[in-house]
Amino acid sequence: MSRPNAHSSTVMPTKELRFPALFLFSFYALYGIMKYFEQIVYFDFVLLYDTIWADVLDVLAHLLEVCGIAALIGFLLYAILQYGAKNIRSLYLLAGGALLFKYVTSTLAVGLAGGMLYFPEDLFSLLLSFLIESVEITFATILGHTLIRRSQEKNAALDRAATVLGRPAENKTEFLPFRRIISFQNPLQKTTFWSVLVVCGFRTMAYIIDEIAYTAAGALFSAADIPVTLLYWLILVAIPTVAGYFLALGCILLAAKRAAKPHACKPSTDAFNASTNDEI
Repeated sequence: MSRPNAHSSTVMPTKELRFPALFLFSFYALYGIMKYFEQIVYFDFVLLYDTIWADVLDVLAHLLEVCGIAALIGFLLYAILQYGAKNIRSLYLLAGGALLFKYVTSTLAVGLAGGMLYFPEDLFSLLLSFLIESVEITFATILGHTLIRRSQEKNAALDRAATVLGRPAENKTEFLPFRRIISFQNPLQKTTFWSVLVVCGFRTMAYIIDEIAYTAAGALFSAADIPVTLLYWLILVAIPTVAGYFLALGCILLAAKRAAKPHACKPSTDAFNASTNDEI
């Protein structure tokens, strides 16, 4: 697969936003539907205490939250590779809109399940969650821009040296296709790995704080509870993180596949050397 230019002067076309928008908003619409059924279970004491639906929906909520951020990261990384970080402002707006849509739909789901309009009492918690997810996306954007740019500059230097020497360039960084499940030599995979690890770190901190608050509220906690606590962390945090990593890579590949179609708008492959002084 031919490698697009990571720092083209071409601004990301509006039509290239259609697929990420359809994917992300559909994903978060599904999240809203899931939150609606979760509230239905919480309002029904029989379903809450006599069935496993509350646990199942809680696991799904954590999975969808992590995978939603991972999908955003995947689309952002490919856009940075294709157009450059400074030329995808429309995608940044789309990402912010998708996150807002997530919180609006989940809030509406709570109100709809309760049969009334609902304004979140803990607005600070929602704002904090939005801020944390924004930090996660910003981290992925900055790291991706830095690693991709560095590799592009290296490839450009190798191409120039090869032209002077009259032989093919060697040891160039290959972005796509992916050769391994995890590769720290591939900037896309390296950025994805560290980005989902940051997501995992934030969610682990939240999990620990919840456990501490639960214990401080009077719940008994002993050494015998540690295996169960770790098991819940594995289910609610670790497994969604792994799933998010593969989803992010999948979104990169999906975006690349669509960009490879004849009708897809691609930036010029000669613009890199003319824009090496651009900053994020």
